[in-house]
Formats: sequence, structure tokens, C-alpha cells
Amino acid sequence: MTDTQDKQDTRPHDTRQAAVRTGAGPAGGDAGGPGDNALDTGSEWARARDSLKTKWIASVVAFWVSASVWGVVLFIDGKVNLILTSIVLGMLVIGMWLKTRYQLHLRNEPTEASARGQDN
Repeated sequence: MTDTQDKQDTRPHDTRQAAVRTGAGPAGGDAGGPGDNALDTGSEWARARDSLKTKWIASVVAFWVSASVWGVVLFIDGKVNLILTSIVLGMLVIGMWLKTRYQLHLRNEPTEASARGQDN
């Protein structure tokens, strides 16, 4: 093997490992100072926040759709459908659980000082 082939064979296959070993960022540049970790923490927090909010909104929409179907079936049949009632109540519980997780996540928003390791 030539020197070029040896170098290519020893490179890590995961770019995240390469960035950690070399100190380079995802674009191949310098990783920067300690402030970059704050950006990573904030962006991860924001991504988790957006995911939780999307799930919560989807559960609210599912609750109201199932409640509307339950109401229409109740109006047409004149009696309560227990299967639809359990679905509606399940959607309500899921929505409350997701809203609680979302609020707890918002409470733990990273601040600039805590991201830099300067908690008071």
C-alpha cells in the first residue's frame, strides 16, 4: 500500500468522531472556543422544544377531531359509544401529558451564563 492509501484506511468513518479527534467542526473548520458548546446546547434544547410542541399540537387536534366524531355519533345514535369515549379520554390524557412535558422543558431553558458554565 502507498502512504495515501494508509491514511485513507485509518480515517474514522463517522464524521462526528473525526471532528472530536481533530477539533474540527462539521464543516471542516476550527471547532472554535467554549461558546460553541453553548450554541449546541441551545440548538438541541430548541429542537427538543419544537418536537414536543409539534407532538402536543397534534394530540390537541386529534382530541378535538375524536371529540367531534364522538358528538356526531352520540347525536345520530342517541347513546354513548364507549369505544369512542375511551379514545377521546385517551387523547385527553396524552395531550395533558405532552403539555406537562412541554412546560417542564420550557422551564429548563438554558441561559447564556449556564451554557458557559457560570451558574450562580
